[in-house]
Amino acid sequence: MTEKLILKLLLFLSALFFCGGAAKAASFGVEEDTVGRTKGIVVIGKIDPGDELKFKGTALSVIRSGNYVAYVKLFSPGGDVQTALDIGRQIRILRSETFSPASGEDVGIPGMRRCMMTGQGQAHSSGYTDTGSMIYNTMTRSGDPRCDCASACFLIWAAGFGRNGDVLGVHRIKYDADAFGKLDVDAAEAQYGLAMRVVKDYLTEMDIPDNISRLLFAHSSAKMRYLTKAELEGITGPTPALEELILARCGKAVELPGGNAVDPDPAQSAAAEEHNNCELKTIEESAKKGAATYLKKVGGN
Repeated sequence: MTEKLILKLLLFLSALFFCGGAAKAASFGVEEDTVGRTKGIVVIGKIDPGDELKFKGTALSVIRSGNYVAYVKLFSPGGDVQTALDIGRQIRILRSETFSPASGEDVGIPGMRRCMMTGQGQAHSSGYTDTGSMIYNTMTRSGDPRCDCASACFLIWAAGFGRNGDVLGVHRIKYDADAFGKLDVDAAEAQYGLAMRVVKDYLTEMDIPDNISRLLFAHSSAKMRYLTKAELEGITGPTPALEELILARCGKAVELPGGNAVDPDPAQSAAAEEHNNCELKTIEESAKKGAATYLKKVGGN
């Protein structure tokens, strides 16, 4: 790709976004984790140009205080593509897990989304939990609509060193009508083709399979397509290398009987706790390595 073509592409991408509207700008917060010196970054709201610098500042403040960014929670309706790709690559360097909202299917509430922060809490009709977390009901439109992860948010989520959550919406790149509408047919085809290639290459870089990439570009920017449970099965969980390392070190996870009807065997409970501690220790080791790499590559040290 020539330098001139790259410049044209960057200028074109700067006008692209996955979600329009008057959504509030994103906020970046830090929450405590329960494991060692790890912390999490919480992103809430629309992704705008410049947010990659806000994310960088937040991550560096965590690392320079002697901690590691173990995970990033993403509650956003989408936003600027180029910014999302930048934040995603930062997350991959950090080796952080990503979290999207959780659906309410497991608690029997149709249309419910839950954006949990700090604690688990209980959902209230006001749209928030008693821990300050957010909920949103897509059927009644009650609660906070930022409890979502769609469009450009999916691109950031895809970068996770482990991916969690089940509310993820995708659609084709949406363009700025004023800029894109002035192009002739040939120029529009060329520009859009380049943009598609950039996004597809990024998804490949993040180990997102081709069927999900094709699904993204198969749906018009005018209509959101939320991934199904079956589609998410192949892209959630740790990266292949990290998952295999956990298996090698810790063995298979020990599943305890669900509900309160059956008390687990003490030996089984102990084995489950041992496995969980081993897994968390491995994830912390990975996050520590990511923090050191991030400082060298991004922090200028």
